[in-house]
This record gives sequence, C-alpha cells and structure tokens, in this order.
Amino acid sequence: MSTKYPSWGVCARTNTTHLERVAKRDLARTTWSVAAGTDDYAVLFVHRGEPGVRLAKRLAAELGEPIVLLNFDDDLYNADLIRDDGSEERIAEKPAAVLAAHGIAVPGAEPHVIHHAALAVAVDRAALEAVSWSKNYEAREHGSGVLVIGGGSLGVAADRWARALECEVFFAMWDPATPLFVCRHIAPGVDEMVRWVNGSADGAVAGAKDPSSVLRAAGIPPTALAMDQGAP
Repeated sequence: MSTKYPSWGVCARTNTTHLERVAKRDLARTTWSVAAGTDDYAVLFVHRGEPGVRLAKRLAAELGEPIVLLNFDDDLYNADLIRDDGSEERIAEKPAAVLAAHGIAVPGAEPHVIHHAALAVAVDRAALEAVSWSKNYEAREHGSGVLVIGGGSLGVAADRWARALECEVFFAMWDPATPLFVCRHIAPGVDEMVRWVNGSADGAVAGAKDPSSVLRAAGIPPTALAMDQGAP
C-alpha cells in the first residue's frame, strides 16, 4: 500500500486546526494529514498503524457529538460511528462514500468526479457574490433564482447564502461511483437533508426521498449534476 494512501482516519464536524492539535498530541511518531470538507466537516488521515479507537472516542467526547472512524485496510474496509458516550456502531457506508458526502476525497485513491449544484431562490448573483463566491463556480439561468454549479466548497457557500440572505437554498451532491446522492434544504425555520446511498434513503427534503423526486422538489435539473441519463 502506498504511504500516500491512509491506513485509517477520523471524520468529524470540526476544523482542520482542531484535528492538527489532536494529531500532534496523540500521533507524534506517525505520518498524518488533514483535509477540510463541506458542511464544516474535516478529516484526519493517518498513514500507518491500526485504527485509533481510543483517539476516536476521546475526540467524540471532546466535540460532544458522534464522529466516524474510518478503516482503509483493503480487507477491513469499513466505517464506525463513535458516539460521545463511547459507544460504537458499524455504518453501511464505506469510508470513501462517507468522505464524499462531505466533499472530501481519499488521498491516493483512484479519482472520480463528484458533482455539486445549488439553487438559491428569489435572489440574484450579485447578492450571492457579496456573501460567498469562488472562481470555480458557474452561475446558470433559472426561473426561480440562481443555479450554481461548483466544487466541494459549494455546500459551505450554500449554507452561508441561506443564513446571510435569509433566503431558501437547495444544495445537492451526486457521486455516481458509489452511488451516493445528498440534498440539503435550508431556509428561515427550515434545515432538512436526505442522504440516498445505493437505493437506501435516510431523511427527506420537501417530503421526497429518492433523487429524482428530490430534484423535482428542489427545482434543480438533473443535468446540473450530470444525471441527464436519468436520475435513480
């Protein structure tokens, strides 16, 4: 296995600075790296050794919320939810899918394209740019507002637009390799999300669960996520 490819890792709702402190404290003799994702998530990759269950439990207790312990071993390729009370639960999603949902790629793994789109309702592009914008974003015409196509940071920008402008925003992500579909709906008094993984859905957006229905409810065309051959 390449040293660039991680042996294990932890994914949590925190920032890279916090994970760097954890690594320097607990992994002084181990090669590690950190990466930021969307929705305020970040991951600590560890490039040798066995999964650090004790580190994961300590981090969950520090943050006061569940984290995911990732095992990249070829034979034991799995992910466990570690709660702040120390309890553990095996989750159905594999490590790459867990990270893809937060806009993070596994170092050294074969690259694949993950598609992102956001629809900001009843606002214009100038208003969005004043809050958060990237040179990698592409704005497209849409009758309800502004449709934005972009990279992994689009989820964070969508959240900022909704809260700063007090507008309705739908953010969707499609990873055809898994396949994984995620959509979040943010508006004043509303914050809902659906995660659809290989036919199984958790949550709902506007009462919809499957990708086709969710995209219709959100007003995001399937072509924006390269699902023009037919969404699941």
